[in-house]
Amino acid sequence: MSHFDVSKPCIFFRIAWMDNYKGKKKNDIPRGGGAMVDESGTGGEIYNFLSRGAYTYGFVRVGKGKDINLKKLGAKNDEEFLEGVNIVFFARNYEFGHQYIIGGYKNATLYKSVQTIVLPNGKQRLYCAKCKSSDAILIPSELRSLEIEGPGQSNLYYAKKHTLNELQNIFNFIDKPQTFQKLTKKSNRTNGKSGWHLDAETRKRVEVAAMDFTADHFKQKGFMIKDVHKQNKGWDLEAMKGKKTLHLEVKGTQNSFGSVELTANEYKQFKSKKSTYRLCVVYYALDKEKIAIDIIYHNDDSWVNSTGRKVLMKEAVSASISINK
Repeated sequence: MSHFDVSKPCIFFRIAWMDNYKGKKKNDIPRGGGAMVDESGTGGEIYNFLSRGAYTYGFVRVGKGKDINLKKLGAKNDEEFLEGVNIVFFARNYEFGHQYIIGGYKNATLYKSVQTIVLPNGKQRLYCAKCKSSDAILIPSELRSLEIEGPGQSNLYYAKKHTLNELQNIFNFIDKPQTFQKLTKKSNRTNGKSGWHLDAETRKRVEVAAMDFTADHFKQKGFMIKDVHKQNKGWDLEAMKGKKTLHLEVKGTQNSFGSVELTANEYKQFKSKKSTYRLCVVYYALDKEKIAIDIIYHNDDSWVNSTGRKVLMKEAVSASISINK
């Protein structure tokens, strides 16, 4: 099996989440691919890992009237396609809510504009890239543990900002996801740099531990707890005592509390439900000896934590929050 050549140009495609990408099935429908995919239950990328003879054809939704900028990958002005491109596919896991590497094409041909292939049955299919079927690698769903940050909202992400070592880590993961251990680069969203996380299983354990610890904390204060984290309300738990209901958003970390981020919906609720919203940050979530909780709430004209210190808030599409020491 050939390996990715890290010296070749590389581009990232954001697509909908599926298990197999061999067409829409009753137990395998595309999710998280944007409004059009969510509403119709289909999209061009649903065949991205279905071989057609010697080749596999890949699609990404570029946007109406837009083309892929081949010049960013080294192509000349008049070139309509570029050969020898590495393509990394990533998608948002609808259960975890984070984006993960799901596979890649080696040594692919990337086209400036959308192309059409006519199938033996007369139907047409759209594609933006193709590679030999042996060079198309899809990572099984249960092994998709490498999280990606940095692409923003675009479905196209040009990889020039990243070092060869970072790209090599990603390529190694795609080639051998079952033996890949950890990355040398960690995320640092607070200073605007991009990066990748590994280990969705650990992240999930942190989240569960943080939720349990927060629920127990409020139960000890006499509250009844309702878990609503799957309802996309902008908070995870509701704590009820008498006529009062608190809206608890829970964030967990493995270390001390440096900063956390809120999604756009969470931040909207954070601002609008000032009297009842509580941001509960559980740090050292997996350490039974050190685990602790810091509760951020609105007091007078500012947000403070459990000890009364004001929090610093950096607004973007979402919010990054840290303690003012």
